[in-house]
Amino acid sequence: MSVNSRNGRLEYRFMFRGQDIFQATGLEDTARNRKAVADMEAARRQQLREGALGIQKLQARSFIDAFDAFLLQEATVRRSRINTWKRIKTSGASLKLFFGKKTLYLLTEGDIDAYKIWRLSGDDQQHISAVKSVTVRHDLDNLSLFLQ
Repeated sequence: MSVNSRNGRLEYRFMFRGQDIFQATGLEDTARNRKAVADMEAARRQQLREGALGIQKLQARSFIDAFDAFLLQEATVRRSRINTWKRIKTSGASLKLFFGKKTLYLLTEGDIDAYKIWRLSGDDQQHISAVKSVTVRHDLDNLSLFLQ
């Protein structure tokens, strides 16, 4: 058990599926309260195991699969704004080409910076011409919308 005392008050802390779970109880540091906090921690661990708090294992999805699902959703949401949807779809073409099968939740800031450089400089091997910074800005706006 990971019951600790901080400033004379008890708290518990443990890791669950890579997430730090912490609870300050406010109870004074006594033998009786230590047992109560240990019981609270055990109950919280059980709740997490049962999924009662909504912490679930991440599902690995490729960028392409997730973006395609996003496009279907946006087509419905933006029915009255067809040009907005077309811009999102256009941005998605280059995003899907660059990120491809990369696992979605493993994207980093470095990957996004590499995408910006790739778009601004172009790619001779894939016959992708360089674009202006405003186009990259639109692409990044749509990437941000997707990642929300």
